[in-house]
Amino acid sequence: AHGRFGCGCLATLVDFHGFFPPSDRRIDVGSDQRLNMLMKTHAGATVSRADFPTDFIWGVATSSYQIEGAHDTDGRGPSIWDRFCEQPGAIADGSHGRIACDHYHRFETDLDLMAQMGVDAYRFSIAWPRVQPMGHGPWNEAGFDFYARLLDGLEQRGIRPHLTLNHWDLPLALQ
Repeated sequence: AHGRFGCGCLATLVDFHGFFPPSDRRIDVGSDQRLNMLMKTHAGATVSRADFPTDFIWGVATSSYQIEGAHDTDGRGPSIWDRFCEQPGAIADGSHGRIACDHYHRFETDLDLMAQMGVDAYRFSIAWPRVQPMGHGPWNEAGFDFYARLLDGLEQRGIRPHLTLNHWDLPLALQ
């Protein structure tokens, strides 16, 4: 587990968005280290990758605030989530995204895990406070450099990027 969210990379990257209850989820990585997903449905049936059309796009998704960490690194400005998480009682267990899963520093390892899993696509979001700390005015080139490295890493591994421009991670200055 990394950071306050307590999320290991696979736990973060494999997210069925509540389609199956947590107790019915199981990931079985086969001997070839490709994603061999077995899910038990409510009726007890087993569903595998082979049950889907060959052109089905298998992907993983993240949110910048929940995975990146590095909240005060390379010119990133404060976000509305930084401020919200600082309010006593706002988050039941006191979690925050200051470190999160540290994807900002560990993205190469995270991308290797995605490639080992055999995913086709990665949906991620841009942290607006990382690329434009005040929400207007000058751009933060160091922030753009991070996303450029991320895109290059995805391309090198044959994983298609699916970019979300705004996933509710606004610069605090806009509030």
